[in-house]
Amino acid sequence: MPELPEVENFRQLLLPLVSNIFKLSLECTSKTAPPKKFLSPEEINDLNDNCFVEDVLRKGKLLCMVLKCIKKVQNQSRVYLFIHMGMTGRISTPNIIP
Repeated sequence: MPELPEVENFRQLLLPLVSNIFKLSLECTSKTAPPKKFLSPEEINDLNDNCFVEDVLRKGKLLCMVLKCIKKVQNQSRVYLFIHMGMTGRISTPNIIP
């Protein structure tokens, strides 16, 4: 499990993603519905080509990507995407597993 300095280093690596030029593309890969407090797969699709990464923050061992939305999502102009690096200290996607 990554320690705080490692999470901070990863946050620093993500900071170049902060841009008003590059639109974000997200995908829901879960086969089951997320808990009700999370965005639905339809709402995640609404974020595609609608959001920019405005900032990358850290709260303890969680990374928080602040997404600024062009069109409001759930009546919000900003969405917060929290990421936990898990036991491995890595972030993976379905197609790329380190």
